[in-house]
Amino acid sequence: MKELCKAMADAFPMIEGVVRDKQAHKYKYADLSAVIASIKPALAAHGLWFVQNIHSSPGFAGVETVIMHSSGESLSCGITSLPVKNDDAQGYGSAITYARRYSLSAAFGIAQEDDDGKGSCQTLVKETNPQNFDPYPEPADPTPKVKKLGSKEVEKLASKVVVTLGIDEEEGMVKYLNHCQNKGSDLANLEALLTSNKSILLDHFTNWKMKQTD
Repeated sequence: MKELCKAMADAFPMIEGVVRDKQAHKYKYADLSAVIASIKPALAAHGLWFVQNIHSSPGFAGVETVIMHSSGESLSCGITSLPVKNDDAQGYGSAITYARRYSLSAAFGIAQEDDDGKGSCQTLVKETNPQNFDPYPEPADPTPKVKKLGSKEVEKLASKVVVTLGIDEEEGMVKYLNHCQNKGSDLANLEALLTSNKSILLDHFTNWKMKQTD
């Protein structure tokens, strides 16, 4: 992918952040059209474009951004999968739009504080209120007495999690689980969450992954 990589390296400095000019309730955000507009000049100047393939499954909307180059080379950026809040056409359409925006922003390193996504995550956490696993605990004891899993155990658990969630993010999931563990989360209780409410874990993982690009 020599030609594609060179074109991306040349285009990247031209890509700027996105202005949050849309309002949803009390949250400001940059919509999908704004994200596309922010990258289109740089892509056009260097023979680049993209396609976004849909990989939806019951209860989840997945989007795979594939970066293309005029040389014929291409690069898949993996699948971003989000939970669908309402099981109808509008619910899936909304989730796919969110996933397209998240996936595209991550693919091209676009930094944006996604207030409306954050609000949705906070609402979901409040509604589901999982008891067995907290990805961001705030223990009273600064040195919580939680049994930590070893690296092999974390890798094994990550493999099971991505299969259960239906995503191709094993390496990222390992990093995320280690992050949660470092924050004091008890990964031993994670399997209970996968059984009872896996969407909350997927939502936390997706938001954590987006923050890594900021």
